[in-house]
Amino acid sequence: MIWLIILAVVLLCIFSLNFRLVLFNLPLVVYYGVTDLWNWFILREKDRAPYGLLELFTALFGKGKTLSAVGRLMYIYSRYNGKKIYDKKRKKFVTQRIHILSNVNIYVLPFEWLKDLSQVVRAPELNDKYDEENDTLTYTYVLIDEISVQLNSREFKKNINAQFLNSLLCCRHYRMSIIGTTQRFKHTDALVRQVTQDVIQCDKLWRLQRQYVYDAYELENATSMRDINPLRKTGFFITDKYYEAYDTFAVVDNLIKDWEAGKLITDEEILALQSNNAINIDVDTKPKKRLFKRKNKA
Repeated sequence: MIWLIILAVVLLCIFSLNFRLVLFNLPLVVYYGVTDLWNWFILREKDRAPYGLLELFTALFGKGKTLSAVGRLMYIYSRYNGKKIYDKKRKKFVTQRIHILSNVNIYVLPFEWLKDLSQVVRAPELNDKYDEENDTLTYTYVLIDEISVQLNSREFKKNINAQFLNSLLCCRHYRMSIIGTTQRFKHTDALVRQVTQDVIQCDKLWRLQRQYVYDAYELENATSMRDINPLRKTGFFITDKYYEAYDTFAVVDNLIKDWEAGKLITDEEILALQSNNAINIDVDTKPKKRLFKRKNKA
């Protein structure tokens, strides 16, 4: 029996990197296992909101991309807002606050109207001040419906500068997430595509909302979504609360007004912005290694 155990250990060491890492770092595994369990349950890490998300929900009209994005925010707000979590910087428990910036009129959640991208840049500083005064810790979620068209508005485009780019690249450090919707991933500004993590293809059959999650880098380099497999498949059943939770007509009305007022950029500028230009990582004072790798792959 002992020889079978030894043989199993040897084979696992040969074929499993994870097993080797655990075996050769066993004291550290035990120590940090206990520490992480303590943080997860006692310091309430399990109640900390996810952040640093850069997601795009894609689908044609009527397939549930905006519904899915709003549904994501509804879940995050109901699951995490108001929970007590431990702030390591202030070394005490504080109340978690979910702050939403949105160009969609959401009836069931408190949100701030997103009028231009300078609000995204200012959010971290304003949130820090609010947190100090109210004993909270704020996580910001930015929802941009029809992002491929919205970023063609000069009112938005004039705010895409080094500060905004830094906010995108370092959104995790600012406890921020960006959620966008678009009909086609390729229609989106090249800069946005290159910093996106997940692309969620939405498809709706009756009240069955189906979502297929793809890696954005793989999708960027694929000629068709049929060429790659989704990372995972998920979905939910659509009740009336989802249909009654938001109104996108304000987004459409604003786009029509921008077009009539000449605030949308030209077709030539749009096509240029949809090309595969490399990320300018110089705006990040301390760029991560993965940014250099991504730039080399682009």
